[in-house]
Amino acid sequence: MKLSALTLQFSSKENKTLKEISIGTLKQDLPWDQFLSTDRASLCLFPATTIALASQTAQSDPVLWGGAMGIQAPTENDPSLISPAVFAIHLQNVEIFPKARLLIYDREFVISDYLGEGSHEVAQKWLNKKWFIGPITLSRSKTVPPAIHHFEIGIDFSTDQGDGNVYHWTARVLPKIKLVRDLPQDIPLVFCQEPTPMQLESLRLLNVKNPVLVLEFGAVSTFKHYLLVEGPWAGAHLPQLDFLRENFQKALPVISQNHACGKGSRKIFIYREDQWTRDLSNRAEIKEYLVAQGFETHSFDDISLQETADIFSDADEIVFEHGAAGIWLIFAKPSIKVIELLPERNHITSKKIADFFYWQAQALQQNHRYILGKVEQFEPKLQYSIDLNHLKKLLGSQ
Repeated sequence: MKLSALTLQFSSKENKTLKEISIGTLKQDLPWDQFLSTDRASLCLFPATTIALASQTAQSDPVLWGGAMGIQAPTENDPSLISPAVFAIHLQNVEIFPKARLLIYDREFVISDYLGEGSHEVAQKWLNKKWFIGPITLSRSKTVPPAIHHFEIGIDFSTDQGDGNVYHWTARVLPKIKLVRDLPQDIPLVFCQEPTPMQLESLRLLNVKNPVLVLEFGAVSTFKHYLLVEGPWAGAHLPQLDFLRENFQKALPVISQNHACGKGSRKIFIYREDQWTRDLSNRAEIKEYLVAQGFETHSFDDISLQETADIFSDADEIVFEHGAAGIWLIFAKPSIKVIELLPERNHITSKKIADFFYWQAQALQQNHRYILGKVEQFEPKLQYSIDLNHLKKLLGSQ
């Protein structure tokens, strides 16, 4: 059932039917000096960009069409691979309800762009609560509580609970500082959860001094002025990646220093700790072989961004288990050789391949190859194995 068909009760005396709408239909392209004074005013922060298939050669693996957000498949009329533009939009009279993943504009519209694929389901469950009694299904819309917190202005910065993941935080959230730097430093950055140490460290490194406003999870907060940044979050948008690389290179001089040292022979294997929900079952076998070939081994769970930047920017070859740390390939040398080990399916409910770093490498023109591992089990956590002979073959062909 679509959100537009559901009835919300804002108070005991007032019922409203919310219409689901994309902010793309609301935005008005206006000059910067009118941005904060005009409802629905929008600005393009990062333009649309075309991605070239750098690694698509006669000997390479096929294109991974697993469903990376922001990438449009080529068509007969447009053979390019386009990553859409990223824009900021100013909305007046906004209500935020983190628990139900709702952003309500002008008390009339549910902003579909805010929901996202996973959050849409959360919102639907909240808006249309169902009970099953044998063959009978009862349905009733839950009430959106009245607003209890009121703010003048805020920047929608980290309002997804998944932003604690370093990949989502870096690829989707940090590019928003391009907007933040053009605004007064007293405008708060809106979070729907307490910032993690990693998030705070990166904000300090990138010299972001705005206050952080953490919304109450189970309450509704209103904003007279609210600033959204919308666009592809999958880390394959080249202008965003270039923006991140330039800013991290300024903040972490070790990156440029390592790049200037010229070609070396440092080889790195990046693995994931066993406590995570995805596990490479024959990691010991893979690690033993790679160590014998001169690879260092690293896990990035408890090291600083400075240390991470030093390792990634100094490496000449990287083999890594698919995971959030792949975002740090933005630190790597232009000549880097990369092999990614990833499962053939991301989880039991999806047949899609987690192709985020494939497309990131395409945008950055990096020498990226991958091996799809066989999934052996999904529960209680996903386990997959990698064909060691396939790995040996790829290492020998680079």
